[in-house]
Amino acid sequence: DPCPDAACDTGLDMCTFTCNPATPGCDCPTDPFDGCFQLSTTISQTCALGYVSYNFDQVCFSHTGPALNCVAGDLTLTQIMPAGYVFEVTTTISGSCNEYYGISGEFTGPDHFDGLWTATFTGGGCFGLCANQSIVISGDRI
Repeated sequence: DPCPDAACDTGLDMCTFTCNPATPGCDCPTDPFDGCFQLSTTISQTCALGYVSYNFDQVCFSHTGPALNCVAGDLTLTQIMPAGYVFEVTTTISGSCNEYYGISGEFTGPDHFDGLWTATFTGGGCFGLCANQSIVISGDRI
């Protein structure tokens, strides 16, 4: 097959294969875990006297080696690269107000995912003012 380009990645200690779209006749698939997606709704909250604040309407996925990264506003959520198209990226910000964020979902094609945004807050530093969130979202490739 003339389409894949093989290379050795010494950092991963393995061979990698990438599709070369410059090769005539090659139709390279789009990697759903690489790119930015416009969300179906804006995710936003400011609480704990302003110590907790986020606001975003798009997310950007990328992967390096075994890690899947998702940037959502000022937050970076991560997980080990999934074997399929189901993902659950998370991050925790520890302090007097512990913040737990996550996006779980599934890519239904290379340009769309359906998922759930969750935010949970614990600790006295939240002043009881931060509302836990569980919001159904979807994303379309930008």
